[in-house]
Amino acid sequence: YTITVALKKAEETMNLKKDWKPKNEIQRRFLKNFLKVCREDNIDEIELEVSDKAEKINTFLEKKGFSIRLQPFPANTLGFASILDLIVEWLCLGEKIKIDAKNGGKYDGVRIKKEGVSFFESTIRGYRNIIACIRTRSGDSMQKIGDMVFITVPKEPFEGLGLDLIEMADAISKNMDILSDTYDGVRFPMVYLDITNDIEWLKDMSTTNARDVPADIIQAVQQIKIKMNEKGARFQSATAMAMTLKCINIPKQDLIIREPFLVWVERHNLEKPLMAAFITEESWKNPGSL
Repeated sequence: YTITVALKKAEETMNLKKDWKPKNEIQRRFLKNFLKVCREDNIDEIELEVSDKAEKINTFLEKKGFSIRLQPFPANTLGFASILDLIVEWLCLGEKIKIDAKNGGKYDGVRIKKEGVSFFESTIRGYRNIIACIRTRSGDSMQKIGDMVFITVPKEPFEGLGLDLIEMADAISKNMDILSDTYDGVRFPMVYLDITNDIEWLKDMSTTNARDVPADIIQAVQQIKIKMNEKGARFQSATAMAMTLKCINIPKQDLIIREPFLVWVERHNLEKPLMAAFITEESWKNPGSL
């Protein structure tokens, strides 16, 4: 969503048309499956910064705790940064435990009892997934249900691209059936993730403004941060991009003197022109040598 919000802000600020032109298959997937269907969604937790200076964008990112940076902008370029910062608290607080991982390691983890979690199954393309849905509370109210955090170990292999992850989660979520009295709770490792996400695939995606001047994405960076412990979770995402309006090179015209003209000479220490003349057609002749 931080990508979508940044692009929408670019459209608004630069008066861009919404008919983006993809340069590759990933961009086509993004435009069709994400931007088109998500552009009407509003997320209060996303903050925006817009500037024609990369330094201002980078300062905004730094103040919010992100390390990604944009390179200095060329002319006719605007930068956009969007940051999601979502903190949730488990409806039923968990307890600290140890997780014995399949790799043989032992990790700090969390156990949440069944009162705070629901369980589902979802079969996608022949792969059966078991999903834990951890309930969170909204604000200070213990009664008001907030966002839901889903955890599953995906059975279907994937390439690891961000779009693949979102599409997999969406497919699993839309095909879930509830599991009753199957599990007594959920245990999962605590998490502290901080990665720079590869969104170079956005570069060169283009559109035009109201005057049909082309606009291209020339930079795109993203950082993802996730923390999960026995109390809750914090999800942070920052996307920064730069978009350039391509100047249309209109050939400059010559100034053509077609009528009698005035010519004069000035010198810095003289109060008046050293000389001046009004030259009519009668004097438009080749002088030969000077």
